[in-house]
Amino acid sequence: MFNSRNTPLIAVVDGRIKFSSNSLGGRSTHLYAADGTVYYYTHLEAHPSNISSGQYVTAGTVVGFLGNSGNARYTSPHLHFEIRPGGVAVNPYPTVRHYCP
Repeated sequence: MFNSRNTPLIAVVDGRIKFSSNSLGGRSTHLYAADGTVYYYTHLEAHPSNISSGQYVTAGTVVGFLGNSGNARYTSPHLHFEIRPGGVAVNPYPTVRHYCP
């Protein structure tokens, strides 16, 4: 999902977050919901400085800022967003479209 660099990205549900970074996704946030669904945000510009990895957050909390880190460094800033119920990635478009008409 393309937008301006440093656009705040919010937690879509309540859950525990884990910040990470690697050469493929760059800066990433995993959001672990109580029902076992994992929400994955990657290619971030930065993680928020007011929360820590492992912390519980509520829906609406800023969990990252849009960027193009990792293997996306030569692209426009964007969010690679995944929804993984039961550990299996599903197409996030229907969910995003429902909440962001």
